[in-house]
Amino acid sequence: MKSNRYYAFLILSLYFITYTYTKPPQLTIIFVIDQFAYHYLPKLEKYLNGGIKHLLDNGVNYTNAYYPHAMPETATGHAALNTGTFAKDHGFIANSWFDTEGKHIECDDDNDIENTAVFAKEGLYNYGKSPKNIMVDGISDQLMLQSQSYAYNQVFALSLKSRAAISTANKLGKAIWFDKKTGFFTSSKAYFDQLPDWLVQFNKEKKVDQLKYVQWKSFYPQNSSAYAFYNINNYSFARHSSSILSRDIPIRSNITLDNAYENDYKLYNFFQLTPHANQLLLDLAKECIQQNLTTQKDDKFLLWISLSSLDKIGHKFGPESMEVIDMIYHLDHQIKQFMHFVHNQVNQEDVLFVLTADHGVDPIPELLHKQNFKPAFRIIEEQLIQKINTLIHTKYNLTNLVAIKNQQVFLKKTIFTSLEITKQKTIINEIKIFLKQQPGIKNVWTFDELMNTSFEPHAIEAFFKKQLYPGRSGLLTFQTFPYSFPTRHEKGTGHKTPYEWNTHVPLIFYQKGTFENKRIHTRIWMLQVANTLAHILNIPKPSASTFELLPGLIEE
Repeated sequence: MKSNRYYAFLILSLYFITYTYTKPPQLTIIFVIDQFAYHYLPKLEKYLNGGIKHLLDNGVNYTNAYYPHAMPETATGHAALNTGTFAKDHGFIANSWFDTEGKHIECDDDNDIENTAVFAKEGLYNYGKSPKNIMVDGISDQLMLQSQSYAYNQVFALSLKSRAAISTANKLGKAIWFDKKTGFFTSSKAYFDQLPDWLVQFNKEKKVDQLKYVQWKSFYPQNSSAYAFYNINNYSFARHSSSILSRDIPIRSNITLDNAYENDYKLYNFFQLTPHANQLLLDLAKECIQQNLTTQKDDKFLLWISLSSLDKIGHKFGPESMEVIDMIYHLDHQIKQFMHFVHNQVNQEDVLFVLTADHGVDPIPELLHKQNFKPAFRIIEEQLIQKINTLIHTKYNLTNLVAIKNQQVFLKKTIFTSLEITKQKTIINEIKIFLKQQPGIKNVWTFDELMNTSFEPHAIEAFFKKQLYPGRSGLLTFQTFPYSFPTRHEKGTGHKTPYEWNTHVPLIFYQKGTFENKRIHTRIWMLQVANTLAHILNIPKPSASTFELLPGLIEE
């Protein structure tokens, strides 16, 4: 009779065989579609026949994937995907915040110009971009740290937005983004001593700076059932008064579209609203693969592709608009073509595709009002700031004390700290009471109240707490009711609230022969993605992440 020791050895051997011979993919591509809310999929799936549809049908599809974010934004979502941590750890609490003197700080700004200056068309700009404000490592860093003499790993992160590329490249990857001043793709000295030759050549060949117009043609005939949705042609509360499909769209800001918001007149802003911008980014991704992917079997290549145009068009026209719906149809087709290109470069079994989003989007509240849903409310930040500052000036003779960003109230430190402690507490309480009386606002907390209160782990209030970071968060945080949100715009929509439309996103893994043909309905958190990818790539997980692996993907 064989001993128990023999069976223990056999079981242990089988365990190690399972993991030893699960070869990591040579190429991992992560599509992050900016503002791609989950609710689009059941609505549009029957009209999809491209790459998104292929991934839905053939991949491991998580139908209940959520961000634990109270104030979802691009930088926060991308950083969470890469690091597997809350904003309280990685530090990107938002796309931007105010410092103690009320100065507006972009999350990826870096004033160390000598080491982080951004490359211009010729020379360098007088500002810098870097990941210095990301306080932890991510899977991009871990993959680079595992390079060996026999295994050369590479990470590239491509986007129209610097904050998306930098959030995912982090410290050790290579971030490349679109320069809206020149129409070229660029980076900073934080990543390159000079722009690589292949990128310079790509910019020259595409000649975006020489274009005057592009035209956006609908993917299907506009009278087809693919566009037969309520409010799809309602422009009453969009930031443009009519559709921009089937017309000449100016590339540069010295040519304008009628009835557009004044702040839209920026170089290359209109171009970024179109499917042409997504195609340009995917063309860059193809070039990046061709120029950098090696044929060595032990090398690993991680490519982040953050597709930003859906977000840019969604803010202006809303999630029910013709522009948003058609953008998704184009993306579906563009991703199919890109995947076909990839499979011509690398064996299908050696490529892992991940498709997801950084956040969702709110419906336009005025359109909900028209449908008799009265709780929806638009909170105009500038009006709220003016009311609070008038109140404080009238009672305490203090001028311009308050600024608001997202759902946080910032007080100018030089003014506020000069006051007696009792007066400080009185003013904070005064602002708190005032905010609670405003339409659309549900809860208000001070920074200390949030930090010192215990909530249920997955309660919405806990998500506000986990998005606080000392020195970057405001002294007060407020929570809106569902379908109400703060914004600086009188039209269009946003995504900065902790509810279903903003936090529920698609998540699909697909690698032929390895990750296929599953639908998993268990509720999961997007912060599980980083550790799961680390396991698949056989590298250490990001150091600050404590999340479990995604269920149903890794067989134990």
